[in-house]
Amino acid sequence: MNELDLFNDVFLNYNIGIDDINNANILELWNNVKSLNIKDVRFFFFKLFVCYREQQYEKVWQLIREDDEYINRQTIDTLSKCIIHRNGVIIEINTRPYISNLYFYAAEACARIHKKDSEIFYQKYQFWKCQTSKPEKLKEKEYAIVYSFRKFSEFSLSDLIDSQITCCSPSRMNDPLDSLVYIWASEENMYRICKEKEHIKPYLKSFSGYRIRCFSANKNFSKDDRILKKILMWSHYADEHRGFCIRYRLSDRFIKYASLEDNNFCALKPVSYKNDVVIGDKSTINTKLAFETKAKCWEYEHEVRLIDYNPKIGDYVSIDLDSDSVIEEIIFGCRCSNKVMKTIINVSRKLPYGKNIIFSKMKIDIKESVFNLLKENVVFEDYVSQAISDEK
Repeated sequence: MNELDLFNDVFLNYNIGIDDINNANILELWNNVKSLNIKDVRFFFFKLFVCYREQQYEKVWQLIREDDEYINRQTIDTLSKCIIHRNGVIIEINTRPYISNLYFYAAEACARIHKKDSEIFYQKYQFWKCQTSKPEKLKEKEYAIVYSFRKFSEFSLSDLIDSQITCCSPSRMNDPLDSLVYIWASEENMYRICKEKEHIKPYLKSFSGYRIRCFSANKNFSKDDRILKKILMWSHYADEHRGFCIRYRLSDRFIKYASLEDNNFCALKPVSYKNDVVIGDKSTINTKLAFETKAKCWEYEHEVRLIDYNPKIGDYVSIDLDSDSVIEEIIFGCRCSNKVMKTIINVSRKLPYGKNIIFSKMKIDIKESVFNLLKENVVFEDYVSQAISDEK
């Protein structure tokens, strides 16, 4: 039996998961494997954690500096899981929690001895902590259809011209309870629930890398004109029906992107709606509660959100659509002016895929129900000829 097999055998016998890390048996496990000479992120985590537990913070800092390069050389896929063959049975172990917690304890140790590395290790912790799987409905799909209601402005026009999606800090959201992480991770709450204080500032700073872009979608992430009939979405987010809505087709690569080198990831997640949430005394907060949970009163939005983590400074980050992600349709609100429609149509047609974009407009259904919105096609040629005429 080689050393890695021996480690796996001991690891499985002790059955200590990441949630049991404060188990007293952790030292016994470590004593059985510490003499091994292997490169395995779980092995490295146990070594680092034992040093942290014994308050050997300088040694923790030295360990992470020595082995951080080893971790960085690995790819997301090879570090995401560990396959063990035992007695003819294949056992798959998710190693991402070990990696994220490894950086967490490294950051905590550095904060206690006032090392500047604490901030970058907290960023790496955030990156690995949020490497979650795609929503179940997206696992078999190559793309997702999402809808974005927009006001006509220099910002929405810039996104169109540059074929980008701009994400913003949750602090810029219209709902002060979005996202819940900023209530839990406030200075007031952190100083209340944390016994140790040295880590609070660098830890809180690591959350500034999160940015969000909100969309609407159905449960299957497929085309659905029923979303366009939501009167409140037009009223609240599309300038009281004077704006427009974009139907995007986002590629699998775009909605599940990760760059270990930049500590940057993107993930599309559906929002859950709750009547009651208690977070004040929680010692930790998971991604779903932190960024994917809103009050029940917002349920009409059917929101999914693109969560982007990027340590770069700034409230806004613009992400280029990749070659497989496109705008499929632009739908104008029932009050949208011809001038706005003309501008958007002519700008959009200049995109590499612009000739394939469908243009539509909402109108009030006078015949059946005035509370019902209908979609009708826009004749593109009418706006092209109008633009040419205006230029003359």
